[in-house]
Amino acid sequence: MQVQQQTIASPPDRLRTSSGERSRFPIVLWLVLGALPLAVAPGVFVAFDLTPKLLVLGAAACLSLVWISDWYPGLSQLAHSRWGRLYLGAVALQAVSLIASSLSSGHTGLSLAGTTWRRYGLATQLMILLVGLACGAYFARRPEQVSNGLTPLLVAGAAAAIFGIAQYFHYDFLIDPKLYSMDYLNVVRPPSTLGHAMYFSAFLLPVLFIAAARGLEPGLAWARVMWLTLILISIVAIVLSGTRSSMLGLLAGGLVFAFRSRHRWSRRHALLASAALVIFGLALAVFSFTGAGESFRGRIAQWNEDSLGGPRLLIWRECLGLFQRHPVLGGGPETFAQQFRTVESASLARAYPEHYLESPHNLLLETGLAQGAVGLLALILLIGASLMSGFASAPLSSGLLSGLIATLAALQFMPFSVANALCVYCFCAILVSMSATRSGVVRNASRSTGQWTRTLAILATPAVLLVAVLFAVQDWAFARAGDAIHRGDLAAAASYRGLSRLRFPQPGQDLWLSRQFATTAVSNRDQAPLALRLAAESSEWAERSSEEPFNAYYQSAALALAVGDSIRGEEKLRAALRLAPEWYKPHVLLAESLIIRGCTEQGTAQARQAADLAGVRHDEIESTIRRLKNLASSNPQTCR
Repeated sequence: MQVQQQTIASPPDRLRTSSGERSRFPIVLWLVLGALPLAVAPGVFVAFDLTPKLLVLGAAACLSLVWISDWYPGLSQLAHSRWGRLYLGAVALQAVSLIASSLSSGHTGLSLAGTTWRRYGLATQLMILLVGLACGAYFARRPEQVSNGLTPLLVAGAAAAIFGIAQYFHYDFLIDPKLYSMDYLNVVRPPSTLGHAMYFSAFLLPVLFIAAARGLEPGLAWARVMWLTLILISIVAIVLSGTRSSMLGLLAGGLVFAFRSRHRWSRRHALLASAALVIFGLALAVFSFTGAGESFRGRIAQWNEDSLGGPRLLIWRECLGLFQRHPVLGGGPETFAQQFRTVESASLARAYPEHYLESPHNLLLETGLAQGAVGLLALILLIGASLMSGFASAPLSSGLLSGLIATLAALQFMPFSVANALCVYCFCAILVSMSATRSGVVRNASRSTGQWTRTLAILATPAVLLVAVLFAVQDWAFARAGDAIHRGDLAAAASYRGLSRLRFPQPGQDLWLSRQFATTAVSNRDQAPLALRLAAESSEWAERSSEEPFNAYYQSAALALAVGDSIRGEEKLRAALRLAPEWYKPHVLLAESLIIRGCTEQGTAQARQAADLAGVRHDEIESTIRRLKNLASSNPQTCR
């Protein structure tokens, strides 16, 4: 009986350090590596795949501050190593750079809260830095806990991979498949719970390499089968996502893993791995010719049509001029969409007229544009310290190092997301901590946390919690307004907008809400006047706060023209063109309005400019102009 009691009591003991004190920090790891990637709430929020993740991140950051005594002493351990000191300096420089870039930004509100599609502003990035720092300091004093600490990631990766594969085969009980399906070539790109196929596939990269490292460890046969199964479903999910950047990352990480694990591979292992690759390749080839492989064939066809990866190379080239505007501190986090539209060339707009350029799709370039040379230097130092630590530390780091390199390779062709950023910063911190304690002995370090440190942590906790709650409250309010619109209760929808006018976070979903009102005006004639008025009010607010004000001005213009206010509509269109001069849609609408009002010469010039940017043939332009002239002759107005 006594032995049985000891067995039951043993799991909590794994949360104790060598000195016997109990640690609660693993709960934070389960939140950020386990719960956060899976957090979605369809029907509750507009950004149902983002806002729940922000709530989990906020909870993890608050617990990190509340339980600061569990990890803060580990900073001293990190400071005793060369790469640890470099890592700590890089984290501090990154935090200072983010604050300075946000405060000096011409769009401070946007830089503080981030865009509605990503929310990767100052508030979110500081929370991620805090959690990453806490992870590094925690494992610096508990290196034996690294393997258990990564278990949440493997559990979340398995769940996400299975769900993503099910989505590819049209089994989805959470998300509307229309959100990730394309009619063109019948392509399905499953996002799982990560918001987009790119983020999903990049998240799986470290999962499969950590599973591979665990599979090489001595253990029971059933455990190896489990790790092999996780590797297989992760690779299948990455392939079905159709993400080239992650496949490149898979190759880069695979090469590093093979090199790092070369001494642990027997000839039998090599033969089995080669056979598995051949079998997988043959199975994929056969699958691509089946009915279930139609989406995969369509995605391959898209790759052939766009072998250079879309507009990325053109964007990178034109971003160099943007970097010269703010070389030291950058233009501020999350301001790329606004800044780039002002410098976008006609050739890029002509090549991709319907493409919304929300990000440069390159981690280094995005950091340099947002935070300037200071922020870029901080990121390079942080990543460099972690990579050097990974190559210098114990064999256990092979999975982490390979996963980090694979993720970084993929991030050179995709935006950063909250889940991917957490993985990168946590992995960097853990690798540095493993290097600092690779001897397995924790140096003598004070286990106490200073009074001032505890006080600052206590003061910061409510602020962090408030930020997370405000993210959720605002998005919830917009979602309820949208529900009220669908019910036809426009008065209730208007009342919910009060919560959306909070000073933080801005921007909100006002442009989305304006479009919901406008849709109601078209489908319900009885409510059309009120719906159009509310739509105009929402779009006007979005003009001042949205991450894409050019789109907000265009929406306001379309609403003004719909009620016959051509002068106001044209003013809004010209405002949109000042922000996005090479965007063809405002030119089209302005041409139509001018020609109808009798300003034929001005309207014709706008129509031809729009056609040039949109790639429309000359005869189509002339046909459209003739139609508009006929319409104008039947409804003559004075050109002013």
